[in-house]
Amino acid sequence: MMELQEECGRTLPIMTINSPSATNGKRIATRKKTTNRQALNTKEFENLHLDITSHPEILEYRIKWWGTAGWSQWYVPGVGDVDTKTNTDGTPRRMWSYFADHEHEFKTCLKWIQPPSDNGCKTQITERQPLISKEFENLHLDISAHPEILLYRIKWSNGVWSQYYIPGLGDVDTKVNTDGTPRRMWSYFADHVHEITTCVKKSDRIR
Repeated sequence: MMELQEECGRTLPIMTINSPSATNGKRIATRKKTTNRQALNTKEFENLHLDITSHPEILEYRIKWWGTAGWSQWYVPGVGDVDTKTNTDGTPRRMWSYFADHEHEFKTCLKWIQPPSDNGCKTQITERQPLISKEFENLHLDISAHPEILLYRIKWSNGVWSQYYIPGLGDVDTKVNTDGTPRRMWSYFADHVHEITTCVKKSDRIR
């Protein structure tokens, strides 16, 4: 059975959720979820500068400072969270830049919709090795070539998994192709282990 996840009215990456049994074929529930993560060891958030559109799923966040300083205050992306320090190239950044080398927490507001069980669809999660091709990079921002992919995530070289991405929803990469054209995060399928979630109907054959 497939479960869709929405964040305060906006569709978000589908995640594995153990929700109660549906009532009359459908159940909707909401709550705010706090997630703790170790340092990402990447400059993903630093490279966003002041952009907050790449992570609409993050409602609030805080940083655990080194030593005995404890946790920072809770920050809301885009509301008074510009860091007093800048990037090494002098560009501004937000406090979530410290996700790179600090433990941190973030909150998401979740809404689960559980469809009727007779929709003939179930989610299938597949972990794949690097494709060693530029198939997805060459798609640029087009998502029509792979409608079977509901969501995906990337396993970075340090062994840490990325967030879940939905094709066409906030998954444009901050980096561009070598020719300057935009691309989506699934471009990393070329040289990274990755995971895709597909909705498989009984009549479908797995590719």
